[in-house]
Amino acid sequence: MADTEELAPTPPASEMLCDFLPLETVATITDTDDVEARGGADRDATGEFAGVGPTCRVKVNGEDRDVVRVRAYWAEGIGKSNFESGLTDDRYNQLPEETGLGFSWTEENGSSGNASNKSAEARLLYGDRLIEVRVAQVVEGRDPEADAIAVAQQVIETLELDDEWTLPGDPPSR
Repeated sequence: MADTEELAPTPPASEMLCDFLPLETVATITDTDDVEARGGADRDATGEFAGVGPTCRVKVNGEDRDVVRVRAYWAEGIGKSNFESGLTDDRYNQLPEETGLGFSWTEENGSSGNASNKSAEARLLYGDRLIEVRVAQVVEGRDPEADAIAVAQQVIETLELDDEWTLPGDPPSR
């Protein structure tokens, strides 16, 4: 029977997909550990992220679509602007203060009403990084929006992100 318990905001001790996404978390979301992950969290010699930032796309083996997608990118440019717009958009659920500055939403991706046609996204600011998570509901009874929020919280810890804002200008706020 599939696990429908809410994910913890702290990552489980687990093998990591893409160097930062706990396999146990993905297995709970998808009800299988038979998954394929693409991406990573490349770092330079000083330990800073190289390139755009950590990304991970996960598919259940034998399926075509991503069931979990995670990005952690710099909070600047169009990404920062879109995030700031989302903080005031009534279509999104604003995250509680104790979770952090961000928002989430769920959407139906079709008309059949099956769990596999529902997905959710969460956006969370932490330090200089925007954490973006998309989760497809593949297990009946799981809440993909709660899963997306918990995954965002978990990867903040697994990526060991700094909570300080160091980019030019003011950080986003409500």
